[in-house]
Order: sequence, then structure tokens, then C-alpha cells
Amino acid sequence: MQTFNIRQVIKKLIGHITPVGESHTDSKRYESLPIHLQLTDDLVKDIIDVAKMKDLQEYSIQRSGKEAHQFLCTLHQNIKDNIELESPVAYEYHNYDTSHAYVDYKARGDMDKNHGYTKTPLYK
Repeated sequence: MQTFNIRQVIKKLIGHITPVGESHTDSKRYESLPIHLQLTDDLVKDIIDVAKMKDLQEYSIQRSGKEAHQFLCTLHQNIKDNIELESPVAYEYHNYDTSHAYVDYKARGDMDKNHGYTKTPLYK
């Protein structure tokens, strides 16, 4: 008897999603993609709900909340490290000590935390 992990079960039920360069296969895999996306979205929302409980007093709830929160932080970092998200069109720099504010279309190295500035990316 063959045993499956959850990922293998999902791929058996829904289908693979990674294109391979063959039109017929890729068409089937493309049809599976929205189902995978919806499932992933639903699961992440469930994890977010648990992560919101990380600061509650009850140990059993807090433990689950902290684990969910850590997972989401790791997921966020993985996305940042591997996916080029929309690029900012400009940056706003603000120095709270001097109240100096500045907007530039390119990132500036001389206006960073070491120089007392916060840098906020601006998007369209």
C-alpha cells in the first residue's frame, strides 16, 4: 500500500500546476492553478486568524498563535527574497529630528537610518 503526504494528495486531487512547455499538459495545469491559488489563499487566511491570537493569555492558544505568526514571517521573507514585487516609483525620506522631508525618484544612500531618516517607498 502506497502512503501519500498532504502535498501529494493535493496534486492527485487537483493536479499539478508547474508548466513543462507542452501545450496540452500546460493547459491542464493552468486549469488547476486557480484551484491551488484559492486553496492557498484560504489556508493562509486560516493561519492569519490563528496568528492574531499570539498575544492571548491562554498558553495553548498563545502557542498556536506564535507558531502561526512565525510561519507567516517566514513566508513573507521567502516571498520578498524570491519574487520581484512591484517596484516603487519614488521614495519619501523623512527626518523626524529636523522635520526635513524629501522625495526622490531614486534610492539615496545618504538618507538612511544612520543619518536619521526613514525611507518609505511610494507606488503608483
